[in-house]
Amino acid sequence: MTSVAGGTDWNALTAQVAGRFRALFADDFLGPAGVRRVSSVLKTVSLNGPRKMEELTSLLVMADLAGHGDVLLVGAEALRPVPFTGDVSNYEPIRQIFCGAVRRAELMGADAAPYREMMSLPERGEPGPPIKDGLIRQRAAGLLLKPPSKSAAAQATSGSHHIATVAIAVRELYLMWAFDGSFRWPRKKIDVEIDAAAAILRNLSALTSE
Repeated sequence: MTSVAGGTDWNALTAQVAGRFRALFADDFLGPAGVRRVSSVLKTVSLNGPRKMEELTSLLVMADLAGHGDVLLVGAEALRPVPFTGDVSNYEPIRQIFCGAVRRAELMGADAAPYREMMSLPERGEPGPPIKDGLIRQRAAGLLLKPPSKSAAAQATSGSHHIATVAIAVRELYLMWAFDGSFRWPRKKIDVEIDAAAAILRNLSALTSE
């Protein structure tokens, strides 16, 4: 039976997003642990539930840190039709991915405007300008971040939970970068930390060695 909520055909949308992600990750450009994560996540795709959304967006983080920023940009576009239902925890990984797309587009010299318009949580289902509320200011300043280089993952050589932890932190770094960083966390420092995250993922065999 087709599930329709708020005008959204969730079954059709889920099938669409899953198909686009499977096409994006059809080529083998990740390390063994990364390939296993892709296989596991894409086995059962769901757009409802924070954990499933975190898992799905972690694939785009791995692709970006593997040097495939184009996959991040296309993957962000694949997630654009996913509506904001009022569940911030479920939508937040998508918003952070668009922040990552802003960063990647700017670094590539491409137009970041289509991604920048998705940086804020939508109001009544419509994207709006970035919201500079107190929590966003704290997050953009890095006050709520545990950097990947300071996490337990930095000392690990295996563990899918470490890959997940690094991906979550990188999405937070994306948000900080897209909101122009802060005195404590300027964009250059954020870039260094994202590079450190890539090194951690290589050590976890999620990415191939350089």
